[in-house]
Amino acid sequence: MNDILLFIMEYCSDLYYLFGFRFVDSSYYEGDNSMVVLAKGNLQFVFTRDRGQMFLDIEGRIKMKRIFSFSIDLIRRLIDGSREFNAILDKENGDFVNRNIDKIIDLFSESKIETTKKELELIRRERMKIIFR
Repeated sequence: MNDILLFIMEYCSDLYYLFGFRFVDSSYYEGDNSMVVLAKGNLQFVFTRDRGQMFLDIEGRIKMKRIFSFSIDLIRRLIDGSREFNAILDKENGDFVNRNIDKIIDLFSESKIETTKKELELIRRERMKIIFR
């Protein structure tokens, strides 16, 4: 869990300092696998450490009902057009999140969330075609 907390402090502290996100859940599992969730309104940032690798999924809700989740590589492709699909939280993805937290939050705002979900689902399908050729 320490790795997740250090990552959040280094790259994502604006979530709680500037945008009012709160730590709402955390879990520790055998072998230092862990999860930390920061949330505000209809949006959650879910940081996971599994088998020594860290991941970030962003979960949104439409009208606080339907939950959907997208990995950071899909979000990154939507925002900056990145051609690489890399969902592992490394320095490069950390820098991306740090520079684009405000854009990520905006994509999941009430006025944009439906469009964002549709666009991310298309990107997810595109990734599936590439992976399972």
